[in-house]
Amino acid sequence: MSSIHLQISVPYNEFQVHIKKAYAKASSRLNIAGFRKGKIPEQMIDLRIGRNQILNDAISTAIPDFFGKALVEKSLFVIGNPSFRVNTYKDGERLEFETQISVRPAIDLPDFSGIEIQVPSFQISDSDVDSNLASVLSSFDEKNASGIEPENIQERMNDDFVRSYSNFTSLEDLKSKIYQGLQVEKLIQQGSLARDLLITKLLNELEIPLPEDLIEKEVMDHLSREPEHDSEDHRIEVENEIRLSLKTDYLLDVISRANRIEINDAEINDYLVKAAQRFAISPQDLMTQLEKAGQIQPLMAEVARSKALAFALSQVLIVDSDGQVIRL
Repeated sequence: MSSIHLQISVPYNEFQVHIKKAYAKASSRLNIAGFRKGKIPEQMIDLRIGRNQILNDAISTAIPDFFGKALVEKSLFVIGNPSFRVNTYKDGERLEFETQISVRPAIDLPDFSGIEIQVPSFQISDSDVDSNLASVLSSFDEKNASGIEPENIQERMNDDFVRSYSNFTSLEDLKSKIYQGLQVEKLIQQGSLARDLLITKLLNELEIPLPEDLIEKEVMDHLSREPEHDSEDHRIEVENEIRLSLKTDYLLDVISRANRIEINDAEINDYLVKAAQRFAISPQDLMTQLEKAGQIQPLMAEVARSKALAFALSQVLIVDSDGQVIRL
């Protein structure tokens, strides 16, 4: 482990890309009489919210972008979430910022194509289909279908009932759709398990050193938020979780870098939408909160790690306990 001071200088013509994005983002948010959203001129945006605000928004998105590029160019892997200091910026000039970062040593990745992961096979029984059918039919007509036992579904329900309450043409058509849905559900479960097994295998086989001072800091920060849990057993549990998290992040960062995995705005937006749904807020509100907390760069790193894991999983051989190859 070592610590280095990194200074990054961005030419104005490269920084302009982020300024344009900041204007486009502002244009999509503002409501100005006589202009459609997304079509508001930059001069009008400057009058409404100010050029300085646009520049600040551009800087907040440019820093993680150019910081990430600098890490790739210098083959550096960062430990933790760095903070940045931006030199006083003058409009039309270079963007310059700096940071002190702890970097990690390189690790050698295995050939993923030579890895085999085995997951349990699955069978979908008639009772599985009937159990789901009972729930579906109950939603069609609560009065008539509620309380019907799965084993009595075929006796009590017929094609006319299904056609009356759905777009399906017959009971068998509905059952076929349910069967397909269960197949997808089981495949997702197999994929999730294969992902966890791959991560565990790689972590067990690769030597991934961790900085003890960072671990101690992470543990203390976590425990400070849980003063009611001060047992030694809990501390050990927290430390183990932090070690696993840091090792996993580092591993996925290396996979991402080694395979030149890049993320785009659409992937970031998709991640934001899903995350916002979990927190029951709008994606825009979530983005605003992340920007204020300086969490844009960690967000981008998380999206890249997710994509790196999907890539690694696509390269390994996944089979079930019956020897059948699983295509995720």
